Amino acid sequence: ELGRIYRRKLRRFLQWPLAKVRSERLLSSLPNTFLQEKALVLGRLGKHEEALRILYIDCKSMDLALEYC
Repeated sequence: ELGRIYRRKLRRFLQWPLAKVRSERLLSSLPNTFLQEKALVLGRLGKHEEALRILYIDCKSMDLALEYC
């Protein structure tokens, strides 16, 4: 339960446009299971196609992919 809360807060933080994040460093430290968070970081790096691939194919969610767009 606590893990879900932290992940939700991390996603909210990553969606905030003014968040100061070292994206490359954060990306390398995220666990492989944090797919949505990884997609958000990739988006910050301008790798939108890769982010959409993760959301649509790996997460199997058209809704997440559309929300990202």
